[in-house]
Amino acid sequence: MPLFRSNVLGTRHLLDLADQAPTAQLVHVSTAYVAGRRLTGHVLEDDLREDDGFHLAYEETKYTAETMVHAWARGTRRPVAVMRPSLLVTDRPVPDGLPGQPLESLSHVVEAGARSMTVRDKGRALLLARRQGRGDTLRLQAALDPGGALNLLQADYAAKAMVRAAQALRDTPSLRTLHVTHPQNTAMATAARALERRYPGVTLVPVPELTDPTPAEALIGEQTRFLDYLAQRRSYDRTNLLQAVGDLADPEPVDEDYLLRALQPPDAVTPC
Repeated sequence: MPLFRSNVLGTRHLLDLADQAPTAQLVHVSTAYVAGRRLTGHVLEDDLREDDGFHLAYEETKYTAETMVHAWARGTRRPVAVMRPSLLVTDRPVPDGLPGQPLESLSHVVEAGARSMTVRDKGRALLLARRQGRGDTLRLQAALDPGGALNLLQADYAAKAMVRAAQALRDTPSLRTLHVTHPQNTAMATAARALERRYPGVTLVPVPELTDPTPAEALIGEQTRFLDYLAQRRSYDRTNLLQAVGDLADPEPVDEDYLLRALQPPDAVTPC
């Protein structure tokens, strides 16, 4: 599959190339989501295990690639820096030709659900909203953990931190893993409020389990790829990162206003 070829075989080829360049520094970009389905707890930078399984093939292939890097570092005794960024976001327009940011998936879920609603569905949802004193709000239920959170990090901060850390670790005679993550998770409730502002009149309602969903709500429920991430309550150790980046200040909060800018369509965002 493409992910295996790029993430696993691609890493193997780069390790073979590094064997031919004994003075080269190896910087491997992994992901904080090698933690897979581990939903709670404090993930240490040295943690690398598959006990909890994975949400996606992407996570599993990145885990496999990182284990290969670890084995190569032990065998060669070469210095290696493993960077594990979290979900990268930006409130600036993404240039044409580049992949969209993960937050676009959240917008697509809401838009697809709203578009799929029949007149009868919308009437039922609006009637319920009026009975609950919410005016003409269109309520879309989704099986979400109200206490869940995402670790979102500004892409420009991640790039700056990884470059600075790679320079600082150039002469480190061992493997060092760094969580390139935000010091504070962004609560699911914060993301929900940003969505309500992005789509006036639409409310995403978290429920423990979907019962008798409308077709629109069933469609949203199928988007487990993104919704599973919103069930996480884990945090990330950043000890190695902070030691490597020196006096680099922590990133600004990824708050409701930031998310609103990030969720805007490209032509609605004013470049900074």
